[in-house]
Amino acid sequence: MYVRPWCKALDHEDVRALVEAEHFAEKRGKKLNTSVTIYPKLLDAYPADLGRWVSWLTNKIRIWCERAGFGYYAIWVRENYEGGRCEHLHILHGA
Repeated sequence: MYVRPWCKALDHEDVRALVEAEHFAEKRGKKLNTSVTIYPKLLDAYPADLGRWVSWLTNKIRIWCERAGFGYYAIWVRENYEGGRCEHLHILHGA
């Protein structure tokens, strides 16, 4: 299992990459205008491997978007704070 190194916050390079991704999508007519935040701690059963669960979830969202006919293009960021089960996922999607 891949575990990303711990970091305190997004650095300048990370923020620049997110902004560039948003501009890239907008230039192609796919403006990102829908924001969703997902808190796994609110699930009945907290996932044992959160990384694998996020991968499963983003794949399910992609499949649903494609079947709905508007395609899947999104920027997402996982966030975690010190303490138990504080991790959550922000998704910025175009609709």
